Amino acid sequence: MGAPTETYIDPSIAADSGTGTSGDPYGDVQYALNQVTRDSTNGDRFNIKQGTDEILGSTLSFAIFGSTFTDTAPLIFRGYSSTAGDTGIGGITGNAGNFSIVSLGTTDFIYFVNLHLHNTGSATVITVDDDCRFINCEINNSTGGGISCDNRVVAANNHIHDIAGLGITFTYGTVIYNTFENGGTNKFTIACDHESTTPAFIAFNVFDLDSTSDGIKGSSHAVILNNSLYGGGSGTGEAIGNHGSSSSMAIVMNNVIQGFNGAGGDAIELGASAQISLYGYNSSRTNANEFTLTGDVLEDLSANDDTGLGSDIFTNAGSDDFSVNDVGNVKAGAFVTSFGGFSQTNYLDRGAVQRIEGAGGGGIITHPGMTGGIRG
Repeated sequence: MGAPTETYIDPSIAADSGTGTSGDPYGDVQYALNQVTRDSTNGDRFNIKQGTDEILGSTLSFAIFGSTFTDTAPLIFRGYSSTAGDTGIGGITGNAGNFSIVSLGTTDFIYFVNLHLHNTGSATVITVDDDCRFINCEINNSTGGGISCDNRVVAANNHIHDIAGLGITFTYGTVIYNTFENGGTNKFTIACDHESTTPAFIAFNVFDLDSTSDGIKGSSHAVILNNSLYGGGSGTGEAIGNHGSSSSMAIVMNNVIQGFNGAGGDAIELGASAQISLYGYNSSRTNANEFTLTGDVLEDLSANDDTGLGSDIFTNAGSDDFSVNDVGNVKAGAFVTSFGGFSQTNYLDRGAVQRIEGAGGGGIITHPGMTGGIRG
């Protein structure tokens, strides 16, 4: 794969004009898609300038540009400020219309990087298929859903919030270093929804929830590690649970959970017909139900803790600080040294990853000021 063909768009121009170069950008995303001849060898990267959101009147159309992409020739939408790749955040809004920004449920290899994608009314913000990536994006303000995709998704370092449906739903992939946050009137039904018998790796995410929202629903082969989940002090959902009556989860370890203490709230729930292969080193506090495991746990390390902890595991969840407060009592060190991981005796301030100063987006960053659990 060579370098993708670069196209530049400046939505502040807001006109069907330009040639798509950095010095003469197109003034509209749809116009750019209609003008560019797709690079089927190396792919295309549409650089969307920060500053003014692209305001859509309908879902982006790929009728002219085409909608067949490959691993060597993907379609990339990426924000920029002054130079391509400078981590500027471009924006696309549905302007409260009831339509998605991108709706290509059978299309693969579309990447969204450094973008703010939002305001789609009752429609899911982005719907795509396999091998798609979401990196350092803010996705919010929809009553329909955030991201809907299928196999081999990669979602990393995103801030997904103010979504009334599913924050992200997928069948197979990696969801790491993201922040899922309720806000305003929109509340997740499920923030992170894994619906498949194929693998998922869900780790180092921060979930700041309330109401009836569930945090993580894992299905077969889900590996759920080092997530920080907060139910707001009155949440009635499940922080972590199995998806479907007979689904199994591969590993549930090293998660920190607090505040799902409304009626029926659960920290970790495993249904009667479900299974966890490896389980342990989870810390839980002030939830209506802590560890409710009516299903089968094949290997229980007997190292979970819902006692001996202070009233607050997190330093100040209400102010978006999810670093661990009671380090001495919080369980950690899930991996024995023979796995090349942490010693079980050398405990970490753990949970989701501590925010890197100056970074932006996700469980490492989330929105300004939010911090996670492990300190590097």
